[in-house]
Amino acid sequence: MKNKVLTILMCGGGLGAVFYGMSKNNDVVFVVGLVFVAGGYLLIRKNLKASFRDKN
Repeated sequence: MKNKVLTILMCGGGLGAVFYGMSKNNDVVFVVGLVFVAGGYLLIRKNLKASFRDKN
C-alpha cells in the first residue's frame, strides 16, 4: 500500500510540475517534474516485473 501511494504521488506531482512548468515557462520546475515522472515510471515497471516473475 505504501508503495502505491508513493508511486501515485510521484507521478501525479511530476505531471503537475510538468504542466505548471510548461504553462508558466519555468524550465526548472519542468525538468524536476520530468524527473519525478521518470521515477514513478521506474517504480511501476519494477512492480510489474516482480508480479510477472511471481506468476511464472
